[in-house]
Amino acid sequence: MLRKSCLPRSKGCHGRVIRERPDESTAVAGFTLIEIVVAVAILGIAIVGIFGAMATFLQAGRIDRSVSDLDQVVRTYTETMNGVSYVSCAASYPSVTLPGGYTFSAGPTVKYWNGDNPATFAASCGTDKGVQQISATIRQTASSQTQSALLVKNSG
Repeated sequence: MLRKSCLPRSKGCHGRVIRERPDESTAVAGFTLIEIVVAVAILGIAIVGIFGAMATFLQAGRIDRSVSDLDQVVRTYTETMNGVSYVSCAASYPSVTLPGGYTFSAGPTVKYWNGDNPATFAASCGTDKGVQQISATIRQTASSQTQSALLVKNSG
């Protein structure tokens, strides 16, 4: 709103010219440069925090997916190994393989039951007593995650 004031030596308000000037109580104040810089800095810190949290969340998802995939491969390997016919004094079961992207980081190792109770297993086969212990550690090449598998296979 504008306020009228009379200036001396001017015509208008009893011989004076009326000059209009902004009313100081209704003048619009702007933001200072400091306020804008502080607001932008706070917004920048918040955005960095949000993107950092998103990156952590995505990384956790990748790891979880990797562990889940590896678990599935280990389960499939042990189920396939159970499905293969028992071979007396077998050093390995080469027909059971891993899918692409997975390797054995240890094993597979076949041990042979000594025929005792509780069961103990030997690394060499004298006479096969009908039970083998097969152990392997499977590694996912993309993530280097590993998981061990232990399987007891019997002839009957």
